[in-house]
Amino acid sequence: MSMIAFLLFALLPARAEESDAFGAAYSSFIDGIPEDVAALLPEEMFAEDVDKLAGTAGKISGFRWLSEQALRLVGADLDGAVTLFARLLSILVTVALLSAVKRSVGSESLARAVELCSTAVVIGSLLALTAEAVSAVSGFFGRLTAMVSGMIPMMGVLYAMGGNVGTAVTSHGGM
Repeated sequence: MSMIAFLLFALLPARAEESDAFGAAYSSFIDGIPEDVAALLPEEMFAEDVDKLAGTAGKISGFRWLSEQALRLVGADLDGAVTLFARLLSILVTVALLSAVKRSVGSESLARAVELCSTAVVIGSLLALTAEAVSAVSGFFGRLTAMVSGMIPMMGVLYAMGGNVGTAVTSHGGM
């Protein structure tokens, strides 16, 4: 039900009817946007012209722009996945090679030394991959936080453009 309501509201245009309503309140709203969030928004979002601002708000509230920005911020690409797969495959090949070396060694003490070295190599490789994965997850959540923080002012602008100034002020303060 909420998805249908969201799609219905996404299709309805929102636009301010009076350009005098923007004034100082809108300027202070724009000044309140953090710099890192403002860098994510298009330049037209900070225009004084109501028609240009309305066009930009319509553009950035569309699914295409939001999905492009989400993918750009998240850094969704296959290069990282292919690299990770290649590294895991190389670790498996190394384990198989070291296992074959361990079985071919005649001395039991030498076989244990080879097993210790192979275990250390595998654990070191997995720890290096894990550290990169933890760093990637941390970066993902940082970019996700920046994206959501950038959407909060946009929602306030959309409410205000629709005439719900009280809702815009209330929800912007609550978000």
